[in-house]
Amino acid sequence: MHTTDDLTLRPPRLGDEIFNHTALGVFNITAIRELIATERDLFRVLPMPLTPTLEAHLWRNGVEPVRIGRLRALHGPHQPALVVWRELGPDRAEVTVIDGNHRALLAIEAGAQSFPAIVICHQLAEAWRLDANPFARIITRDRETGERRIAQ
Repeated sequence: MHTTDDLTLRPPRLGDEIFNHTALGVFNITAIRELIATERDLFRVLPMPLTPTLEAHLWRNGVEPVRIGRLRALHGPHQPALVVWRELGPDRAEVTVIDGNHRALLAIEAGAQSFPAIVICHQLAEAWRLDANPFARIITRDRETGERRIAQ
């Protein structure tokens, strides 16, 4: 369990959505979204501009056209993207989408100018990295074979 003073994520469970970013690390998206839902007052949803530069970046970095097709078929509210913000200097920052790339591309396709995003500071994202926690167990299931994989 966590409190507003301790934003520790719950341990990973089988079936959690795990995102592996080559530079930022491995994140349990399911656990992050659960924590944000219980601590809504600590997180703000902001409009993320959907620019041609962002669109080109998303296509170059692991977006799966098949997944976009599946999302297109779904109905219901769109979850905000999860974005990690790292300040690089007084006038420079780096922004990395750790969840929502495919939904952002759907929004671009629909003609949207922005997409809702929850901005997470890099210090908190660093604390939430599964690969930085020696006690975290990353449990995944292979999509094709259904085989469970446990890595530590």
